[in-house]
Amino acid sequence: MKDISEIHKEKFHKQVKKINNNDEVIVKDKIQDEINFLKQKNDRKLDGLIRKAELLAEIIKCDEFFISETSRKWIVFGLNYLVSDVDIIPDAIPIIGYTDDNMVLSWVSNLVKRDIHRYKEFINAKTNNSSILNHIIEGDGEHQIILFPGFFESKTEVINSDWVKLLGSLNVPYKTAGISIFNWEVTYLHELNKTLPVIDHELKLKPDYDTEYFGIEWQQLKTDLNHLGKQLSMELYNIKKDSPNKKIIAVCMNAGAIPLFTAIEMTNRTLVDNLYLFGATCSERRFLKVIGNKDIIVYNFFSDNDYALRFIYDNYELQSTPIGLGELHRLRTTSVINTNASSIINKHQDYRYKFVELMNSIKN
Repeated sequence: MKDISEIHKEKFHKQVKKINNNDEVIVKDKIQDEINFLKQKNDRKLDGLIRKAELLAEIIKCDEFFISETSRKWIVFGLNYLVSDVDIIPDAIPIIGYTDDNMVLSWVSNLVKRDIHRYKEFINAKTNNSSILNHIIEGDGEHQIILFPGFFESKTEVINSDWVKLLGSLNVPYKTAGISIFNWEVTYLHELNKTLPVIDHELKLKPDYDTEYFGIEWQQLKTDLNHLGKQLSMELYNIKKDSPNKKIIAVCMNAGAIPLFTAIEMTNRTLVDNLYLFGATCSERRFLKVIGNKDIIVYNFFSDNDYALRFIYDNYELQSTPIGLGELHRLRTTSVINTNASSIINKHQDYRYKFVELMNSIKN
């Protein structure tokens, strides 16, 4: 039996539609015993089957990881096939009896390969212990600019783009500052990358996209960045510990504010001195909770023409409004300078080209 027949595939599709929560509970309860049983056979020919089963089991057991209902049903189906006594080839036949189990799990893994890819990135973010800041210019030792790319940029694009050249046109005192980049690379934002450029336009074009998967990618992005913020907190703390008088200037594009806010929240120490927010995705409530009691100068740039950010919050953050779409409150312990950049920012993507111009518009 080299492959799953079309007849069996059609049968499996019908079975998946009937999967319910009770089936998931049963599979979660049984799958580890089945995996342990396979390991006890101590046969290397079963290693691939075991790895696939362990990975799929991890995915559906992880409360922090977001998957669609369809993907969840397929994973439950695949694992249930493994633990079930009813197979195409009876398991009683040594090794050969697990051939169909391996084929079914391989087939299911292929169907949910996008989720598997996201899960691996989720684990990398959660368990990251490598340097989260990429220092690319040493600078004068008195100021350090840290760039936090958003969902329109990747770390590689920032390093290879004109961002560093743009920073060279900054007004003093930042002109000779050192430059670092928040070291995150996300490759799973397929729906966001496909949809946001279309919607980020005054014509408000109606995008053709997977609404459920867009939401899943958005939720995972926030989760991953919060995890990475924990590592960031330690690195910023060490910078301040080694150079107490160094001024840290954080420049955040949209979701790039998330890890920084997480890092700041984890300590009572002031980790950054000046914070520039461009179309930030943080809510005012979170801002007040995290930044409100810190001695930080905050520059909040927002635009009425930020169609991408408005699209996300109108459709996926219905109970919240981002500070990238309006003014922030001024607090006694924090200096907040709000700037309506609508005359310069005609769409969200303009921030990535005009952020230095906006920074220079502020008198430090």
